[in-house]
Amino acid sequence: HEHRLLLSKLEPVNHSEDETDVEGPRRRSRANRFRIIMCEWMSTGLRGLLRSFDEEYIDDWEMSPKKRRKGGSAPRERVVPTPLLSTLGTAAVGLWRNCYNEAWLATLRPHDIRDLRILPGNYDFN
Repeated sequence: HEHRLLLSKLEPVNHSEDETDVEGPRRRSRANRFRIIMCEWMSTGLRGLLRSFDEEYIDDWEMSPKKRRKGGSAPRERVVPTPLLSTLGTAAVGLWRNCYNEAWLATLRPHDIRDLRILPGNYDFN
């Protein structure tokens, strides 16, 4: 998997959070709906890559009779709410510069940026 190094640098605390979408419809074939609470530290490129993994996992689960029969809950249905919900979140350390939101980085003090140990160059999200 070409994104293994990037994923190894992310801890669960670094990911976006979810909150239950209590007004959403409940269907037996799907998990409850959850509204995504975006982490402000994360760039749109990194966020898009992580969401593509969610979509790929859900598609794989839905199309695979073997996986559906194993039992357990269906994957969460994660939706982007309007208006957007966000939190500062806990930034991952040691990522490439384009993994961080530039506007968020601009709010940090120099020593906070040093503590992030940002890698030189940009990550290829493709």
